[in-house]
Amino acid sequence: MLSSSFELPQQLLDYYTDLSQELGIGGFAKVILARHIETDVKVAIKVIFKDQMRVFSSKIYENELFRIKDEIAVLKKLNHQNICKLYQVYETDNQVFMVLEYLSGGELYDLIVHNKKMTEKEARRIFRQVLSAVGYIHSCGIAHRDLKPENI
Repeated sequence: MLSSSFELPQQLLDYYTDLSQELGIGGFAKVILARHIETDVKVAIKVIFKDQMRVFSSKIYENELFRIKDEIAVLKKLNHQNICKLYQVYETDNQVFMVLEYLSGGELYDLIVHNKKMTEKEARRIFRQVLSAVGYIHSCGIAHRDLKPENI
């Protein structure tokens, strides 16, 4: 169940339901599964806690806020089959809510760790998808800067 430490904005609740399953958690954020009410499509909502960033220092807060706004600006520009789509962004005084395409396949890291090995054909397919996405973002003048199996 969702933590009571934040409140979902009404405009988010107007469009999304079933916001109960946590998909992941990071330093200043968590990702929850939701469902679009009209289309029944699953989405991932990244909840970024600005209020938790403020606890550390104004410098950390400003750096993280800049990074978040940069991530949003970049994702808004991109449209590629191998890159997670950003659908909407909602912001309150204490949180940023990024509504993202839900990718049910899991992380490449988990696939590698659990399977220990994969066929050359499967590795080639994955590598082509990664190269296609990286080539696309480079053609847009963007560098990923954190390319690793956990982010794929």
